[in-house]
Amino acid sequence: MKTTLFLLTLTTLLLPAMRAEDVVLPPSHADEQVKQADAILYFDGPDRMYFERPEKQSEPFALTSLAERVTAATPQRTMIVVIMSKPTRLWLDDKFKVAVDDLEARLRKSGFKKVAFHLASGTYPTPIYSE
Repeated sequence: MKTTLFLLTLTTLLLPAMRAEDVVLPPSHADEQVKQADAILYFDGPDRMYFERPEKQSEPFALTSLAERVTAATPQRTMIVVIMSKPTRLWLDDKFKVAVDDLEARLRKSGFKKVAFHLASGTYPTPIYSE
């Protein structure tokens, strides 16, 4: 009881002295997926997507050239993380689901064994749409 009270008092005294940037948050499941992924694809619509990894591309490309871009981007195809942009989250649910399903089918056809979809949000932890 005394130890618990001591730790509670110590925490109460030290907590206000800590700055937000000093607090280290544990990695989220989404962070772990990003770390493990062979490729990260940013999707901002069927005509605006680009790879952030393995090598960041500055010029967006269309869905029709996805297979060629995957082949050029990486020979490793164990896992890919697709980040769905904030504007795509404003699409109607049916349109969003169709886009995700189509993209997943294309990526699996390109050889990826695992496809995870994250929602761009700027919040912690990053929301995972599907995995």
